[in-house]
Amino acid sequence: MDMGSNSSLYNEQLDGRMYKTQFSFTPGGVGRNMCEAMHKLGCSPDFLTVIGDDYFGDQVKSSIPAASRRLMRTSNGKGTAQCKIVFDKVGNCQMLMGDMDVHGEITPQIVADNEDVIKKSPLVVLEANLSLDAINSVLQVADKHGIPGE
Repeated sequence: MDMGSNSSLYNEQLDGRMYKTQFSFTPGGVGRNMCEAMHKLGCSPDFLTVIGDDYFGDQVKSSIPAASRRLMRTSNGKGTAQCKIVFDKVGNCQMLMGDMDVHGEITPQIVADNEDVIKKSPLVVLEANLSLDAINSVLQVADKHGIPGE
């Protein structure tokens, strides 16, 4: 879940003071955004992710087409990944703060458990918020099954 903050100032000082802003909450994240874009292009992607059992998890889940949700898992112990984005008055990103701990639950075992789905995919898209072990396991499965093909 992305939380944006639009400031009316430019070059804010990070010294503990409060700045007037407006907040926006938008289902986001690299993987979720790619899944949505692929769906809009007429593809039916499978979205392998873990979300929290919380309000933001519900929002992320409802933003994904039902056909793409079958590999989504819910963590009862962690909150949904969040990214806080601070924009200056002209819309430039000044700071990002992220809580991506839930992505640690995407393990090589979860990848192995979903190999039957992955091996049928013509393409695999990854985001770098995963552990190196999880990324390597996805790449190994993709390589084993010749993804992407010719």
